[in-house]
Amino acid sequence: MRQKLNGQLSVDIPAPIEAVWQLVADPLRVPEWSHECRRVRFLDGATSAGPGRRFRGTNRSGRYRWTRSCTIFAYDEPNEFGYITSGGPGDATAWHFRLEPIPAGTRLTQAFQGVSMPLWLSRLVALLIPEHDDRTEALRADLVRLAALVEAEHCAPPTGCAGLFGPPPRSCRSRRS
Repeated sequence: MRQKLNGQLSVDIPAPIEAVWQLVADPLRVPEWSHECRRVRFLDGATSAGPGRRFRGTNRSGRYRWTRSCTIFAYDEPNEFGYITSGGPGDATAWHFRLEPIPAGTRLTQAFQGVSMPLWLSRLVALLIPEHDDRTEALRADLVRLAALVEAEHCAPPTGCAGLFGPPPRSCRSRRS
């Protein structure tokens, strides 16, 4: 058993690229949609995301918990966001999000690449956290949760204004029909 060290998944979201960007490029919001990330805080006095800025994520899978410091390496609003993790015993993973406008809204592609992980560590992680052997389905579920959050925020009328703006946009209706 050896941990899958890279992968890529996409989801189409019926919302404008700017709405998707606001959620994807805010590390503090990752715990709202991630199956593992429980908390995020900025480091080095940063208060928002940007090139070279750092944050720390606290994660959990089953009974295992860990933290990783992350450095943002890609920040091209509203098209690309990426960061690399560090802080483990010789392992690092690059997480990369690409956003592209499509007729129905936005295509969001999430990719990950194990940058450095010794074979012994890969085998240990696969043994201790079998869910990490192939995280395709868990990451797909993350993207579905992220898409639902964007849709809820983009398609919902302002609080206390239900019905004042007419029916929801067509992109919101078609997804729920």
